[in-house]
Amino acid sequence: MFGAFWIGWAGLWLSATLHAQERSFSFPLPENDYQRYLGYTAGRDPLDLDRLPRQGLNRHLMELLVFQNALVLGGCRCQIRFQPYATQTTNARTLIDLQQGRLLASPVAGFRSDSRVVGDVHVSDAVLEDDAFKVGVYTHVSRADVLAIRDPAAVRQLTFVVVESWEVDLRVLTERKLRHVKAVNWSSALRMLEAGRADAILQPFSNRADMSFDEPSLGLQFKPIPGMKMNFGHGRYYFVSRHHPEGEWFVERLNAGLRRLKADGRLQALRVASGVEDVRLKDFVEIP
Repeated sequence: MFGAFWIGWAGLWLSATLHAQERSFSFPLPENDYQRYLGYTAGRDPLDLDRLPRQGLNRHLMELLVFQNALVLGGCRCQIRFQPYATQTTNARTLIDLQQGRLLASPVAGFRSDSRVVGDVHVSDAVLEDDAFKVGVYTHVSRADVLAIRDPAAVRQLTFVVVESWEVDLRVLTERKLRHVKAVNWSSALRMLEAGRADAILQPFSNRADMSFDEPSLGLQFKPIPGMKMNFGHGRYYFVSRHHPEGEWFVERLNAGLRRLKADGRLQALRVASGVEDVRLKDFVEIP
């Protein structure tokens, strides 16, 4: 559990608002992400942060929780729900729906420098500032050769895999002159690592003792090269459609809630609990 950090009155206030909801908003998630959210919350109230466990929390789930809580704290007398997409949907499709106003907002944060949404969305306040996003160099657990690397120069000789629709990740790899290959989706990228067709992938650190993460749908586990980190240089922000009639109203409340979460320390606490911010990274070697 997150513990006594959370302000007691806030939980009571949030619970009380559920009995006076004026509106309900539903946002779609890919099936795998939706199932992870259900598994993590396990029937608990996502607005009662004090009762949510640290175990199993990652950056992706943290962003969903912040989205839900920020809107209510920001004055939206509403209930925020998630549902799975009816068909397999890529992040690129979500961005198109935002551009064209078919989708009000995305509950998963993105990179504000993504050219596919510039000008077509309201960009929220930061969930994670640009200079605060540190990532690890992850590989399949079987790659003892990669996990044994201790020289940043050797990391730069690896072949990274990146999903072809991840525009900003591609930009980071290209600007740093890191060799990379493209995968059609997340599952394909992880399979390429398992098969040795690529060596590594940039990912946020997990909050586990060994900083590993699993992909249960594939039965695969991945670990970061110990003691190494990279400054990704692009923070995380929510996108709200400029072409949806309620976009401006919605982003105002989202931002108001984000500011409250930041001011009272709960946003940082969630980032720490999810592993996005980790004191262990202080002494890690930064890969140029």
